[in-house]
Amino acid sequence: PTASIRLAGEFHVKLAEMAGNPILRRYLDEVATRCSLILAVHGRPHSSECAINEHRDLIKALREGDAEKAVGLMTAHLQGIEGRALLPAADEGDDHLARMLAPYARGAA
Repeated sequence: PTASIRLAGEFHVKLAEMAGNPILRRYLDEVATRCSLILAVHGRPHSSECAINEHRDLIKALREGDAEKAVGLMTAHLQGIEGRALLPAADEGDDHLARMLAPYARGAA
């Protein structure tokens, strides 16, 4: 599952790269890295297969030049990623994610 999570993150970064926007690419690189970490820790076992199908549908919409469909698919895909994560229980506090990522934030500062 770790390889599929990494590849899924690379897919999103590649899309940003293809858009030709270096700021978007840099932002997506950072977000994809953090999301990959979260999914590696909290992802459901079936997550990668869902993402593969969603990526295929998105590529098809882009090839067909259907921007409206692509936006809808990407929105649903991102919501699906969030839904497939086994996020910590509410009783762990609102700062659970911040505590988990704190060591990485210190290294980036």
